[in-house]
Amino acid sequence: MNGVSYSQDTFRSLFSVARNGMLVYYPGSADLPFEMVRLDRNGKEDATIGEPAPFGQFSISPDERRIAMAITDRSTGNSDIWIHDVERNVRSRFTFGSLDEDFPRWSPDGDSLFFTMQENVLPDIYRKRLTGTAPEEALVTGEGWKAPFGASADGRLLVYTVMALTATTNANIMVLDLETDAEPTPFLAEDYDEFGGVLSPDGSKLLYGMNATGRIETYVATFPVPARQWQISNSGGIPLGWTRDGKEIIFAEEEGDIVSVGIEETSDDFVIGAPVPLFDASRYEAVTMTADGQTFYATKHPEDTGIDTITLISDWLAASKPEGR
Repeated sequence: MNGVSYSQDTFRSLFSVARNGMLVYYPGSADLPFEMVRLDRNGKEDATIGEPAPFGQFSISPDERRIAMAITDRSTGNSDIWIHDVERNVRSRFTFGSLDEDFPRWSPDGDSLFFTMQENVLPDIYRKRLTGTAPEEALVTGEGWKAPFGASADGRLLVYTVMALTATTNANIMVLDLETDAEPTPFLAEDYDEFGGVLSPDGSKLLYGMNATGRIETYVATFPVPARQWQISNSGGIPLGWTRDGKEIIFAEEEGDIVSVGIEETSDDFVIGAPVPLFDASRYEAVTMTADGQTFYATKHPEDTGIDTITLISDWLAASKPEGR
């Protein structure tokens, strides 16, 4: 349906349909321009990153000097990956061609990007080096919607999410060994939707989202074998990441607050501190963080002052039928 907002955090369009035929949705469009802004830990905007554009997913490089971002070409409707140099405030195109590319994620050494490319109906996962002329390399292909989320510190293991478009299949977190020909293996085999996957700095834990409680919450499990699992959020939670010292986890609550939780890890325990709200991010489309947890980057519509309107259609089935039928 055209004109409906799309959440880059939950990967869902923002609408709901009642049994009596009423449809409610947040107006929006994938090709509307966003501003990208930088915020401090208190939520104060202190810089605008380049010119507004129809941004998709984006991520910060390991050295925090560059941002890889998906941008839709409004004339063709295709999305490409661009790289923005934060210090120079210069943006350069990274992928070319007529296919849609999205979900850029950096390799730990900052020399390559993982991303999706939609050559067929659903996106596959590719890797491409930032230097040289070698073409992108296909890593994960086949059925299902797929997106990369991160790699182990040594660059060997890729964590990604796959979701088959059937009523009986859930979204699952998968792990691919990039140095062997082994098939990808599921990280969890739960009867719930799991997505994301941010490894702790020492690689021993995985931070992810799961809807086991009926809504998405943030969890941590041991890695690579999920022998133990801890629930981090209790009011809805989209995981953002760990701080580089591994002592803090930051996530976005369902209502929009960015929240910090302290972590104390011992040889036999994983102690979760009380949640501490940092700032209200409900006006932003997507948010990511730097490794020290002190700086955030977010996208928003230039004229946006927060979502304050919704659209209601009383009989959307009748309204969607062509005239004369």
